This record gives sequence, C-alpha cells and structure tokens, in this order.
Amino acid sequence: MPLNLAQVRLEVRIQLAVDYIAKMVQRFASQNGYAYDVEDTGNEDTFILTRQGVEENFADGKKPGRKGLAKRSGVNTKASVSSLRKTAKNSSGEKQRMAHWLANMKAGRAKRNED
Repeated sequence: MPLNLAQVRLEVRIQLAVDYIAKMVQRFASQNGYAYDVEDTGNEDTFILTRQGVEENFADGKKPGRKGLAKRSGVNTKASVSSLRKTAKNSSGEKQRMAHWLANMKAGRAKRNED
C-alpha cells in the first residue's frame, strides 16, 4: 500500500519532534553534569541520563548506616511510656524533645490498639 502525502508529512513531523526532544535532553545533560545515551528499541527511543562522578545519591544527605536521631540523642526507643516521660523530665534539649515525641507516639499507639 503506497503512502500518501499526508502520512509522509506526519512521519516527518514526528521525526522532527523526536529530534527536537533529543536535542533538548542532550542540552540538559551537558549543562547539569549528566551522561547522555539513547537506547533505540525500534518503535521508541529511550533517553538515559546518568549522573557523572556520583557514587550514591541519598536525598537526606545521610550515609547508610548512620545512627538515627533517637540513638544520636541518647534516648532508648524500646523504653516504656512512663520511663520515656521520666527521661524527658530529667533531660534537656534534643534528648528531651525526642523522649517527649517517642512517649507521645507510643501512648497514641496504645490508645489505637485499645479501640
């Protein structure tokens, strides 16, 4: 079946759009330090961007295995609500705030489980 003029124009427009997108992705990659690659799988192109020179990218900036906030502030997370309240009463700063927060969370869980 021969292609008519409308089909040829449509294919040309689609190819121009794909070329434009590829150029934009390539420009973004070069400006922001990404490696750029195109994976052609017949009907579709996949643009692959990989960050150059980055081993790990943790959103919170922490490294894996770093202590959590409760442990760093010295609060026992397995303590009972009453002992957490005692720790909060006899502490100050971050340790006090963390003990209050943990006690409130544990008290709320106990209430929810009763219902």
